[in-house]
Amino acid sequence: MPDSIVGVLIIIIAIFPGFIGDYIYRILVGVDWREKELRGIIRLVGFSVVGVTLYALVAELFKLPPPLHIFPATFSSISIDHANLSKIFIPYFGHLIGGSLSGLLSALGAKLLAKYSSHSAYPTAWDDFIRSYVQGHWVVLGLESGDVYAGKLRIADISSATDERDLVLEEPALYNPETKEYVATSYQYLFIKSKNLYSIAVVNEPESDKRIIPIGQTLFKQGGKNES
Repeated sequence: MPDSIVGVLIIIIAIFPGFIGDYIYRILVGVDWREKELRGIIRLVGFSVVGVTLYALVAELFKLPPPLHIFPATFSSISIDHANLSKIFIPYFGHLIGGSLSGLLSALGAKLLAKYSSHSAYPTAWDDFIRSYVQGHWVVLGLESGDVYAGKLRIADISSATDERDLVLEEPALYNPETKEYVATSYQYLFIKSKNLYSIAVVNEPESDKRIIPIGQTLFKQGGKNES
């Protein structure tokens, strides 16, 4: 097999377990979208290295095949037969599990560390709000100036400090208190600094959102009885 192809195979095979670990880490902890690419790559490679190390320790303990898939010589001289494939498949499967486990343990460690520090290592209510509830909805933004805009939330900083949660609103419409209507502006995108943001609300989408209380219905009657 040509050396160039071997090199590409080694990179893909060796790094992929790190992708899984990094995905698990991001799901559980969340990552600042402004994180430098280099830092993300280092974390990904780290999960892969830890994953193959964990497998190597287990392989030594239980007499499993060594992680041959990370050595170029394996692919240069391999012949397609059941014995050779099993020697590669078993270690690689173990590498995948190890990479996943390293991401999980790292996330749990970050959460544990957060309990004893002032910095949150996992998504806050803001993160969850932006990740889970904004997609596919119109939003209404109230600004400190008193202006109110409606539009689609294009970008929102998450996993970041309160004073760094800047927003980009697409097709902003300004609320007119006299006509009580939102009027589309000539702007395509509107950048809003977090310090100017007073409130944000997600507009109900009848076709996708499930509500217990219909819009406009009184939640509690006088006397404390729920309205049916």
